[in-house]
Amino acid sequence: MTTTRQHIEDLDPTAWAALTKRAAAVAVAAAQRFGSTPPVELLAVATMTERDLVEHRARLGPARKRPSAMMRLVEADHLRVIAEGHARQALQDKKDAEAAASLARAEAEQSARDATAARERVRQIQAQAARKDAERSAERAAAQQAIEQMRTELERVRADAAAEVAAVGEQFKAAEARARQRTEERTAERATARQAFEQLRDELERVRADAAAEVAAARGHADAEIVAARQTAEAEVEQIRAAAAAEIADESSQLLTIPVPPLGVSAHTGRIEHAVSVVRQIDYVLEAGLIEDAGDDVESRRPIDTELVRSLVRTVRVQAADLAEELHSLSSHYTVQWQIEAADSYASAAASAYGALLQRIATAIEQLGQHDDSANAEVVQMVTTMLADHPWRRY
Repeated sequence: MTTTRQHIEDLDPTAWAALTKRAAAVAVAAAQRFGSTPPVELLAVATMTERDLVEHRARLGPARKRPSAMMRLVEADHLRVIAEGHARQALQDKKDAEAAASLARAEAEQSARDATAARERVRQIQAQAARKDAERSAERAAAQQAIEQMRTELERVRADAAAEVAAVGEQFKAAEARARQRTEERTAERATARQAFEQLRDELERVRADAAAEVAAARGHADAEIVAARQTAEAEVEQIRAAAAAEIADESSQLLTIPVPPLGVSAHTGRIEHAVSVVRQIDYVLEAGLIEDAGDDVESRRPIDTELVRSLVRTVRVQAADLAEELHSLSSHYTVQWQIEAADSYASAAASAYGALLQRIATAIEQLGQHDDSANAEVVQMVTTMLADHPWRRY
């Protein structure tokens, strides 16, 4: 070892740096191979380059060299003096230890007697603890049995709930299909009524043109016929208006189900419920305005509350940006399977109801726009702009 160390000390800085880096790398690899963490200093040396090692040695200086024979002799004499002092101290310590041992033996005998009494007490405590352990084991067994019974009951309840949710989902799908079919039928009926209205309007224009021609040809003797034609046309217009009002009343009486979330998922559905409620209020206000416009007494008609509609439209604009994302991510708030399925079912029902209400609003505002009523012109403009900007109706 001394010869090896002497050889290392005799190396030049470059060779010493290469040897040191290899030794550090081997030591780190060995430590990692045996699953131990190498010292921080060893890791630092392994990551340094040979140039860094040489500069570090030049900055801090080389390790202390092996002393000469004279220095070792002086050091050995100094160590001898120290060893003799230690020997004298050890002799004194031995005497002190013997005295302490005598005292310790007496204390040990007393401790043995105390230990015998303590062991007896321990045996009594252990017996008592064994009885308590047996009692606790019996209690744990009873509790485990109760837990298993509760778990079985919970699984049964979950299965029943899942079956009920599935049944409700099927019922909802069937109701949605029926509602879609009725919507298509109403759309076709409205298209037919509108086509009939257009035909009657064309017929009215033709009658007016014929009446004007007849007046130009024989103004003197055709006054009665013109009056009769005008009355006939006005009667047809009144019939068309009555049919449109009846169609609106019939459409407003159609059943539209507003979904109510189950108790298990209602903690995160507040914003969705409020969004559906707001468009429902707009639909109600507009349909009430249509009923007012259908009356014969023009002076007694009450205009739609513009400020109320403006407030509701503002709320719809704010909610429309995030409603689709809230519906899509509703089930992510839950981890239990039946809650996830119930959340998905409610989100689908709420989306269908929201879209149906928007369609009803569009139909109502279209009917309002056909009436020559300046009192509701601002309401028609606000709601039309809202529908045009709404993300659900933009494409």
